[in-house]
Amino acid sequence: MKPSLLSLFLLALALPALAQEKGQPLIRLASPPDGDQTWSIFQDNRGVFLLGQSLGLWEYDGAAFRKLDVKIRASRIINTDETGRIWAGGTGRFGYLEPDAKGHYEFHSLEKYVPENTGDFTDICQIVHIPCYHYFRSYQRLFGLD
Repeated sequence: MKPSLLSLFLLALALPALAQEKGQPLIRLASPPDGDQTWSIFQDNRGVFLLGQSLGLWEYDGAAFRKLDVKIRASRIINTDETGRIWAGGTGRFGYLEPDAKGHYEFHSLEKYVPENTGDFTDICQIVHIPCYHYFRSYQRLFGLD
């Protein structure tokens, strides 16, 4: 039985589309509900993404976004050290994240260790780790933690 002209025509139309899909990555657009400016993106060892934004810190597990209760108005930087601990900083705050019993991150602030006479500081814009020390740099101050 000979293929009809119509079936050959439909096959010719479908081949380029099939060839384009083969080997192409799946791209899906996802943005947090309150998304504004994204300052930093970090993927943890579980594959969960953390997004530092002007309106806070979000985690994205590939299906849904969840806003973290970190009380940082603008989360500027997310980083990790050699132990795998995740550090975050933003407007007037810095600390580290640890997963709770459900696997959702909780923020542990380190401002309680900053002396009262230090004065105000704005954004933590850089976090640097060297063995046994962690440095948090703002535009006005440099904080060291051992």
